Amino acid sequence: MDAWSYLLINAGSIAVPLLVSAHPKLRFYREWRRILRGLAAMCILFLPWDIWFTHLGVWGFNENYLLGTHVFGLPVEEWLFFICIPFACLLIMHCFDVMA
Repeated sequence: MDAWSYLLINAGSIAVPLLVSAHPKLRFYREWRRILRGLAAMCILFLPWDIWFTHLGVWGFNENYLLGTHVFGLPVEEWLFFICIPFACLLIMHCFDVMA
């Protein structure tokens, strides 16, 4: 079960935002182009940095909590982190805009 830890954290962080994003009052689904542009910009800026620092040994990942699949030296869970967490943050910001 430990090997699924990071993946489960990602799943937990995205589960509620995905459900809430479908709420008709929020209409978050209508912003999909902006969401994709924002996620792409963030990935272009920060994934190379993450890959480089991991390669240099500045930080690393405990293999006990990972499934074991790596892409460019990063665990697949880390790649998913770069989608799940920003998506949740964008939804929170969108909720504040709608409620204001």
